[in-house]
Amino acid sequence: MKISQREARRLKKRVKELELLHAQQRRLWGAEYPGGVSLGSLKLSREWLMGRIEAARLLGHAIIITESENTLHFYAMK
Repeated sequence: MKISQREARRLKKRVKELELLHAQQRRLWGAEYPGGVSLGSLKLSREWLMGRIEAARLLGHAIIITESENTLHFYAMK
């Protein structure tokens, strides 16, 4: 499929806009969950879990934490 140079420039501009938006969202989510309030923090000693959380965040997922029976459960949300 061939596209015109005009269309290619338009698509390139749109990709840059979306990449900028995505980067801004990641920075916002990296600091604090949008609209959320920080309740505290907990140091994790499980490096494998930290790696999974970091990977999910890099992919743009929000991390949700729930508690049951004195256990924290971490979920990546799209």
